[in-house]
Amino acid sequence: LLGRAYSQANQWDMSIKAFNRALELQPNNQDTRLALAYALLFEYRSKRDLMESEKSFHQVLEAIPTYQDAKEGLQHVENLLHPLKEE
Repeated sequence: LLGRAYSQANQWDMSIKAFNRALELQPNNQDTRLALAYALLFEYRSKRDLMESEKSFHQVLEAIPTYQDAKEGLQHVENLLHPLKEE
């Protein structure tokens, strides 16, 4: 809940800290993990941040393969990480 409040205020650093703390307490909470993935995506300052976001989206999808929000977020991250995929 605190992480979402920080997200709504565009305070991504605080949001990420709050989501990470929440995951320490409830490591299987996929909604929190998804929120963390989006916070990392919106806050990203480096490729490392995007890779952490990608990892979180993958973890959500491992637990819930049909989670559409996670699929969409992952696609967005992959487009940023790999803008010109060779075919």
